[in-house]
Amino acid sequence: MPFLLVIFMGVSVLQGAVSYHGRKYVSVRSIKSAYHFTKQSRSGGKITLTKPGVNLKLSIGSRTCVMNTVKFVLSFPVLHSKSNVLIAEMDVKKILDPVLRPSFIPDAKSFRTVVIDPGHGGKDAGAVNSLGTEASYNLKVGRLLKKKLIAKGYKVIM
Repeated sequence: MPFLLVIFMGVSVLQGAVSYHGRKYVSVRSIKSAYHFTKQSRSGGKITLTKPGVNLKLSIGSRTCVMNTVKFVLSFPVLHSKSNVLIAEMDVKKILDPVLRPSFIPDAKSFRTVVIDPGHGGKDAGAVNSLGTEASYNLKVGRLLKKKLIAKGYKVIM
C-alpha cells in the first residue's frame, strides 16, 4: 500500500493530464510548476527546465532525460502536441518524482552498504579493441569506485 501512496502523491501535484493513444501524459509546464522549476526554455526540439541544483533536459521524440549530467531512459518518448510538450505520466511517477522528491518515498532509510557489479568478466569480456576489454575497464572503474566509497565510510560489496 505505501507504494501506491507514492504514486498518488506524485500524480497529485500535477495538473491537466491528457490521454494520447490510450496513455496518460502531463505537460512540461505542469512539471515545471509542480516541481518548482524556475525556468523553462526551448530551442528547437530541446527543452530545459532549471532550478537551483537541478538542470533537466528533454528532447521531443526521444526517450532520453538528462538530470544534472545523469542520463535516464524514459519508457516512452517525449511528445509534442499543439503547443504542449508532453511526458508520459508513468515516467513522471517512476523516474522524475523519486529523483526530484526523494523525501516523499515512504520509509526511506539511509544506507551504509553499496553493492558494485562491474559487469562482464568470466567468459564474456564484452567489447574488445586495441586498448583492452570492456570487462577489464569495468573492473578498474569498479575498484576505483570501491576505494572512494570505502574512504567515505561505506561498506562495499563487489
